[in-house]
Amino acid sequence: QKLKGLNDVSIMSSSSDSLTSPSSAALLDAARTYGTPLYVYDFDIIIKRYRELVEAFPNPAGLRIHYAMKANSNFSILQLMQTLHKDLAGQDDSKAAIPEMCIDCVSPGEVILAMKAGFDSSRLLYTSNNITDREMEIVHDQGVLFNIGSLSRLEKFGEKYPGESVCLRFNPNVVAGENEKVRTGGSKTKFGILLEDIKKVLDIVGKHRLRVVGVHEHTGSGIGSADAIITSVKQLLTVAKREYFPQLSFVDFGGGFKVPFRSSDKRTPIKDIGRKVCAELQRHFEQERQIHGDKAVRLQLRLEPGKWIIAESG
Repeated sequence: QKLKGLNDVSIMSSSSDSLTSPSSAALLDAARTYGTPLYVYDFDIIIKRYRELVEAFPNPAGLRIHYAMKANSNFSILQLMQTLHKDLAGQDDSKAAIPEMCIDCVSPGEVILAMKAGFDSSRLLYTSNNITDREMEIVHDQGVLFNIGSLSRLEKFGEKYPGESVCLRFNPNVVAGENEKVRTGGSKTKFGILLEDIKKVLDIVGKHRLRVVGVHEHTGSGIGSADAIITSVKQLLTVAKREYFPQLSFVDFGGGFKVPFRSSDKRTPIKDIGRKVCAELQRHFEQERQIHGDKAVRLQLRLEPGKWIIAESG
């Protein structure tokens, strides 16, 4: 598939997992036609990586994938992602149906850009980190669900918007990632509420009558080990309890899956991780059912891949 504006450019095939590139002749022709600098992307690779995630995580309560647009916010790519589920509907009955792609935003600018690309506010999740009160107001006015990762911001949100729905970002206390600058878990980072502060969370939620509909964690970027990811999953599920949050409907395990930048790099074993994550969700549901009976609910699974979807496409 070809991005808008590049209808005459022949671009690389996604039939292989090997690291490939467009032919030199195609790139030179594109440069002569459209000028430079010129960026060329293969949307078939984006589709392939998205399908891999959909097929790897067969959660009974459903899967929702929020593309982390910080990885690449090219407007044409966002527009194609916005209609991906419609464009592929009925094209290939032998493969899993493609759910609509959603977006993970980390700034008001990303929220506005995603909505201009056609995404409805219900398909966005805004992760707030060290934001200002004005930024909170701008995003709230767009009707986007907040993912809040600090007690102070949770208090401010509750004071301003009592009774509203919110997602909570917890720190899984797992340190993982391809280098220290992309490791967002552990007690020394600013990302997420500490699990040990659950009592403080419940006090704030109760005081402002907030509806916690989701819980979230993100350990880091470029995680190649299944063990670190599964440990983070288990940690988050310790607070994904009906007794804490009666309106809870989803758990979000972030992204951070490793993609190969060199021929020697190993890709995150996504099928193995998907199987293990779904097994943990099933185990969690059975534990909740023992306590709450028919009131126990299966939780939707959400993921936030960025580089996994986009890195090899251009």
